[in-house]
Amino acid sequence: LGQKFSELREGKGVPKGHICVYVGPRRERFVIPISYLNHSFFQIMLNQSKEVYGFCEKGELVIPCRVPLFESVL
Repeated sequence: LGQKFSELREGKGVPKGHICVYVGPRRERFVIPISYLNHSFFQIMLNQSKEVYGFCEKGELVIPCRVPLFESVL
């Protein structure tokens, strides 16, 4: 994943079958496979996001958790 992962984090595109999410208070950008959204961790985070931000936060999917926790789940 290495270099490709850093390119995706820097905003150089979202490949087919992936989604861009923003994590933490600084809204760090991550590109993850859509299939991850079925994982129980992401289900919990999506529900928290809905509670904190509502259904739409400027069209961005914002995950309200700390970046190190998010990275450890990846």
